[in-house]
Amino acid sequence: MMRPAKFRQFLRWTSPMVTESNNRNEPVSAVEFEGFMPDEIEASYRLLEWWTERATLSPGSPSVRYAAGAFVMHGGQLYRATGENESSPPDQHPELWQRLPVPADDVRLSSRSSHAGLGLR
Repeated sequence: MMRPAKFRQFLRWTSPMVTESNNRNEPVSAVEFEGFMPDEIEASYRLLEWWTERATLSPGSPSVRYAAGAFVMHGGQLYRATGENESSPPDQHPELWQRLPVPADDVRLSSRSSHAGLGLR
């Protein structure tokens, strides 16, 4: 089923309701939050993942092997692997996982951030 022409136009940014001016295409500096995560994760949020026993989207659903230093969330708690492991839930294996403080439920921009003062108002 085709969507109405007006809907398709809006998605393509061709609707007369949308205007643009003085747009630039340039790099944007990383956002710095005020104490949201440990510094290592703040430097790259790609370091953090949900803990899972198996890679269910991979053929054969192999066990996931976590390297020492890996960060995971499990049961609402943040952990760092103290050694390489697999099939070892963090809440059941304190010898393999270090429990870290719960991340702040606060995503204010840091005063050091080049984006300080910006946001939803």
